[in-house]
Amino acid sequence: MGMCFVLHSVSDQNIDRILAHPPLIRRLVDRDVSATQDRIHRETAPGLFARLFGRRRQDTADLVLGDGEGEVIDLDKSWDGLNFLLTASDGGSDTSPLGFLGSGGTPAGDIEVGYCPALLRRSGEVREIAAALARVDESTLRDHYDVETMLARDIYPTIWDDDPSEDGALAYCLHHFATLKSFAQRTADQGLGFAHYIC
Repeated sequence: MGMCFVLHSVSDQNIDRILAHPPLIRRLVDRDVSATQDRIHRETAPGLFARLFGRRRQDTADLVLGDGEGEVIDLDKSWDGLNFLLTASDGGSDTSPLGFLGSGGTPAGDIEVGYCPALLRRSGEVREIAAALARVDESTLRDHYDVETMLARDIYPTIWDDDPSEDGALAYCLHHFATLKSFAQRTADQGLGFAHYIC
């Protein structure tokens, strides 16, 4: 168990649809949501003619994913450590593009998809994030790796004093950094945004 950080690529058009009708976030983050469940979420109060003739009006909102949308990566529990290694800060104290793991984003309403609502980032913001990540290499992260500070600040998941001869915790973060950097660049190249949440 634990808190894992998950990202899904999504277009700006679908971000608009989700913000207009937040229950649609379930269609992005849980591709197994049935059409019946989604229809129930999309039902609205019947209008006058519907009440007179016994029909129920439905919101026509839908989420149809295009090319590149719906790609998923899971950073597992590395997200807080990565945020610290990228920004030398903890929590939401860094609002630069590199601080996106800990701050910013637009909530997809109040629909919880894990521990909280998903946060949405449009394509322009993702381009900035990808450009910022492209300027970071593993040596920078290694330079920022500070066991005492990370433990003192209670950076999740507090595994930072693993046997240094194994380089376990740092290697874990570096592996997920490579995954994140590649995903951000692919997403930016396709002109997409992304949704992320902790589950």
